[in-house]
Amino acid sequence: MLGCIAYSLCYFRHPFQDSQKLAIVNAFYQFPADPKNRISEKLKDLIRVMLTPDPRLRPSIHQIFDYLEKWESLHTIVLNVRKYMHILKLIK
Repeated sequence: MLGCIAYSLCYFRHPFQDSQKLAIVNAFYQFPADPKNRISEKLKDLIRVMLTPDPRLRPSIHQIFDYLEKWESLHTIVLNVRKYMHILKLIK
């Protein structure tokens, strides 16, 4: 839920607003075009990890707090590779 809230705060819409049920189950979403680059890749990565389809692979609230506490010094957020493997299988 926190990933959906963060996405909504950044883009003023729900990540699955126009999606069918299958897209929601598989957590298939897209970031809208952002020509002014208002949203950093680091913030997008945080949203991506929070929207990981498998709840067992999502960061805990403690890990999210840790990301936020170290935000300024954090260069990247490690993405869940399994999630992206799953999405690539859907596209092929």
